[in-house]
Parts: sequence; structure tokens; C-alpha cells
Amino acid sequence: MQQLERQLRFDDLTGLLSRQAFYQDFEVGAAAGDVLIFIDLDDFKSVNDNYGFGIGDDLLTGIARTIRCAVAGRGLVCRLAGDEFMVLLDRAHAACVEVICTDLLAAIRGCTSRVGDLEVSRGALIGTCRVRQGMSARDALMIANDGLRVAKANGKNRAAQVSERRHASGPVRPSVEEVRLGLRRNEIGYHLQPILDLATGDVWGYEALIRWHRADGQVLGPAHFLESMTAAYDAETKPPLAQAHAAAAWAANTQGKCVSFNISTAFLANLGADGLDWVNTIIGDIPHGNVVFELVDTIVTRDDDDAIARTVRMLRDLGVQIALDDFGVGQSTLSRLQTTCVDYVKIDKRFTAAAGRSRRDAAILERTIDLAHAAGATCIVEGIETPAQLQRARKAGAGLGQGFHLGRPNPVSHWAAAQGT
Repeated sequence: MQQLERQLRFDDLTGLLSRQAFYQDFEVGAAAGDVLIFIDLDDFKSVNDNYGFGIGDDLLTGIARTIRCAVAGRGLVCRLAGDEFMVLLDRAHAACVEVICTDLLAAIRGCTSRVGDLEVSRGALIGTCRVRQGMSARDALMIANDGLRVAKANGKNRAAQVSERRHASGPVRPSVEEVRLGLRRNEIGYHLQPILDLATGDVWGYEALIRWHRADGQVLGPAHFLESMTAAYDAETKPPLAQAHAAAAWAANTQGKCVSFNISTAFLANLGADGLDWVNTIIGDIPHGNVVFELVDTIVTRDDDDAIARTVRMLRDLGVQIALDDFGVGQSTLSRLQTTCVDYVKIDKRFTAAAGRSRRDAAILERTIDLAHAAGATCIVEGIETPAQLQRARKAGAGLGQGFHLGRPNPVSHWAAAQGT
């Protein structure tokens, strides 16, 4: 009986508390002011895939030992599942939680398993939650998991804490299951934001922006759910192509305007020789000449530039127009303008906002527009939110503009009613 109780209480591989035992001890002994620390190892699956489960188990055992030493009697340590661990830090040490998390990240990164001449190691992500009176282990874990998601969004080998108030207002990232349900309910679709000809004030075209109208009334932009939506795709769950086609058809076929969609450079780099059949899949039955693909830079290697440039040439030969999005920040710099022929350059809204602060910043906006013109592209100034910004964009020589002052993103039904169509 004692042996059975021990097997239930402790994890077989690491000797740490099991999930069940941790939950039981939490319900009995957790106090307000304690801190739950949720640890998730970075890309641990690749250890098992590349080196086998024996090496994976060896590294997990070493990491478990390292976590237990780092906590050093200041709280409970549990292996939650797979490559996930939990620590319940006593409130007496809660003031040092940031230091402890930093020490944990360093200790985990320093734990290695040898494979021949190789030393295999992994970093970790950490989310934390300060326990309040009456909080269950599962509720604390959910909040700590939100912190972990924040840490993941900021990069690897990091820790983050999310307040209970922020958690209560909605998860940092909706789950894959929530996104699947939203897709099945047709809650995820496209808004259109107008792009204006700054010389005439007429609508030149629209940018199609994906939005999620949740059942609880929230409207989420892509930063909140795109990663989960991509992970949700399977044989039964497809992207909202019908909504994309409807938005494109109204803008191009009904209004005769251009419609732009964001396309990641990583997607273009991975196309290889697959051709351009995907174009109609995205845009539906509209003329290619009314389509603009905005290149959104993601992490690509220098070798990918040739593949991206080839695909862009194929798209332009097809009649599709190309825009370079968010020019001037991130990877959308002069190098992309040098390697890729584009029809439009979208000047990032930070330049628009800064131009009102000083003559120097205004001159930077003007020279950036001149640079795009020198490359043979038309400029679209983003982030025009005031009459003064509109005036500055016109004075700087921009041909097109986009921003809340010119028109906010709205569903097709809004624009159809405004146009009487």
C-alpha cells in the first residue's frame, strides 16, 4: 500500500511531486501571497525527435534536479506533464520571485545532456501568478499560463507575470479550441479600411484586415489570435476564405477598387516551385489587377531573398501588385527595397506620428518618401489620424494615405450601406 501511495504521489521519472499530489498539497497548504511558477521548456520535442527518448529523459531528470536545487526548500516542486513543471513558492520568499525566476532560467539553460561530442540543452519560459485567498490550483495555473504566453510572445528564455485583472478581461491568446469554434460560427472575417488618393480625396482602394467578433462582444485583431488560428487548421477547420472572397469581391467587382491582403515573406520563401494556384484561393474571382499583396516581413534568411524576389516577379507577371508594408521598421528596410521590385511602399505610422514633433522628423518622413519614389514605387502613408498629419503627408509628396482620420476598418456591410450598394 505504501509503495502504491508513493507511486501516486511522485513522478516516476523525476521523483518530483505528481500533478495530483501537487494539487492536493496546494488545496491544503497554499496561502494568500504564495506564488505559483509555471515552467515550460523551449522546443523540448526536438530533443526526443533528434536524439531519442533516452536522451530526452536524461535531460528532463537533470532539469528536474536543477529546479529542485534552485528552489532549495522554499516551496513545492512538481512535474506537471511532459516538459512542464510547477513550483509553489512560499510567500516568505515571494518578494524574491523575479530573482528566483532569473536563477531558474539560467540554471535550466545550464543543464545539459551529452550526445557524443554534443551537449544538448534547452531554455525555458516561465509564467507566474500570485495566489489569493481561496484560489484553486487550476485557477492559479490558468493565470500563470497567460504569463507564460506573454513570455513566449516576447521571445525565448523569459519570464512574465499577468495580473488577475488582466486575465479576467480575457485570455492573452485564445486557445486553438476557441478559435475552431469561432471559425465554425463564422465569427472570424474581414474588415475593410479605405486607402485614399491624397490629391483628390477619393477612395483608391481598401486593405482587408482580419477580425474576430467574439460571442462575448470583443473584437480581436490578428495579433491576439492569428497564431492560434494557424494552429487550428486541419481537415475539418479551414481559414475564413469565404469571408475573404466576399470582401475582395465587394471592393474589386462592385466598387472597381484595389484590395490588399497581407502576405508574409516567410510564406513566399517557402513556396518553392509550387506555382501560384494559391492566389485565387485567397482572393476568389476578382481581376488580378485589382489585387495588392502587402509583404509583411517575418524571420527569413538571406538565402530566402532570391526565392521571395522570384515569387514577386511571378506575381507581378500575373498582374498582381506588390506593396512593402511597414517600411522603415523591423526588417522592412532599404535591403528589401533593393532586392524586391514593388509597386507601393507603405510608410510606417511611427514616421507619420513623429513628423509633427520636429523639423528633423518631418524631413525624415519627406526623405523616406523620396527614397520610395526613387525606387519607382508609389507611397502610402499609414497612421494618418489628424488633419495636421494629413496635411504633412500631402506636403511630403505622398500619393496615397491610410488611417483613422481617413476611415476606420469596418465590415463590408458598413461600407456597402455608406455607398448605397
